[in-house]
This record gives sequence, C-alpha cells and structure tokens, in this order.
Amino acid sequence: MSIEFGDGWRQSSGDHRIVEALKKHATDSDETVNINSYIDASRRLCRALPTASSIDNLLATHPEDLKASLCGKLAIISTIIQKERSSWLFVDPHGPIRDIDYARIGHTWFPAFFRLLHDGVNISSLGRLFENVSFISFNYDRCIEHYLFDALKRHYWLEDQKAAELMQSCNVYHPYGKVGKLPWQHGDASMRVDFGSDRCDLISAASQIKTFGESVAANDEINGAKEAIAGAERVVFLGFAFHRQNIELITPGHVCPTKRVFATTFGVSESDSSVIDKQLRNLVRSLNTTVALKPMTCSEFFKEFQMTLAA
Repeated sequence: MSIEFGDGWRQSSGDHRIVEALKKHATDSDETVNINSYIDASRRLCRALPTASSIDNLLATHPEDLKASLCGKLAIISTIIQKERSSWLFVDPHGPIRDIDYARIGHTWFPAFFRLLHDGVNISSLGRLFENVSFISFNYDRCIEHYLFDALKRHYWLEDQKAAELMQSCNVYHPYGKVGKLPWQHGDASMRVDFGSDRCDLISAASQIKTFGESVAANDEINGAKEAIAGAERVVFLGFAFHRQNIELITPGHVCPTKRVFATTFGVSESDSSVIDKQLRNLVRSLNTTVALKPMTCSEFFKEFQMTLAA
C-alpha cells in the first residue's frame, strides 16, 4: 500500500494491481478517474500499520472510512493471493510441473490429518469420508479445500468431477468470507479464482470478505459454524489467535456435548493460556469437557495425538 508516483504519473512503488483495481472501481462507480483520495487512504494505512496488531485491527479503528476499508481489503486479497501462489500447494498451470510436490509438504499437518481422515475408508465407502468432520477457517485463503481436493484424487484415483462431487460433502465454513471459489466448486462462475491466480479481480474478491471489525450479520457460514461446534464431540483449534469476537462468533450459546477440546498454543505465555482455557470452557458450557492446551505446532500436535484423535 506504499503507493508512490516517481514523476507524478508513473507508479514507482506499491502494488500495481491495487492501483489498476482502484482505477476500475472509480470508473465503474461514476467517480472521477482521479483516484488520489484512495491513494491517500492507502498511504495512511501503510504509515499506521506499524502501530497496529494487524490490518484488521487498524481498519476497525476507522470504521467510517470506506475508502480506507476498500484499500485495506484490496491489500488483503492481493497478499492472500500472493501467499497462495508462493505456498508449496501451488502448481503453475503453465509450468513444467503439474502436480503438488508432496515431499515438500510432508512436514506440515495436512498429510497427517488426511491419513487420519481416510483411515478405514475404502473406495466403496467413500461417501462417508467427511461425515464426522467440519472445518471452520477464519482465514481468507483456500488451502484446506485445495489440498483435500488434490489429496482425494491421488489417494482414491479419482477424476476431477468425482473429487469435486465428494468435496461438496466437506463442510468448510469461512465466517469472514474467502478470496473466491475454486474452479471445481459450484456457484457463481464470476466468483471463481484459481488457487494463487494472478488474474484475480481484486474488486470482486474484496467484496466477498469482511474484516473482524465490521459488523458480521448471521449468515449460512456463521450458522453452519455454530452448528458444527454445537454437535461436535471433539473440537480442535489449530494455529488459532483466540480473538474474543471470533470465539463469540462460533459460540452456540447452550451446553454442548463436547467431551474434549484441544488447542495448539505455540508461543503463547502461561498467563494468556489461562485466559484461553476459560474462553474454551465458556464456548462449550459443559462441566464435563476436558480442555487440553498444547504449546506445540500443528504438525507436532498431530504426531502426538494421532491415536487419540482416531479413537
């Protein structure tokens, strides 16, 4: 968002795609093509970011500044797309390698989870693969969906269409939205964005997300997330930041049948861990629930609790 024009009109720094998106937005909105007010908002955000814990927190400080909100969301979308593209899950459709390099992601939690997921599920019982699991992602990326789609094709020797049909039964809730739908997902074709695509329509994608400072009305994603928590026997928090609003957003509001709650707390202090423990007990509202906070990474968690989670 540090957008500058070295000679007054030629861009010398900042994300060129954001500037192009702002020009398109100004034209489509019947505003003057002069986008200086948006550039100024972008610069204000950039200068203030070192004083904030995140871009979301900074935007929440200025809820009435719609131009800053748009610039911030454009920066979020652009960054998420770049991170998808630079991740080990990305495969360049125009490159010489056409498959995810599973050797590179072997140390992450994805393969360990997928082995746990498909244990005992053969090709004839494939329809029940996702019947006992749901995901709630407060991130805007689509790494979970992208990985599972590919892993299903590999493990069960499926064609794209069959894997896509199976993924329809996989509940992945994004309370704050996401960059867009992946090409194999059903829905509005105009909202589809290839994983890590550099051809993403930033304006359209920005309209699909909300920051946690915005008023988030109940919707299918949030209601689905609450129902998933309400019916879960076990709840696992992976790499979660435990923002109060995010916890409240998925709290069912009644006693849950949850027997165990696990959470990775890598890098979290002992004092903050006690606060998190209280948050999670309030989430399920059950005196019979065991809460286990583990100061480890997500991949370490799956190594330690592989048999526990399968039991």
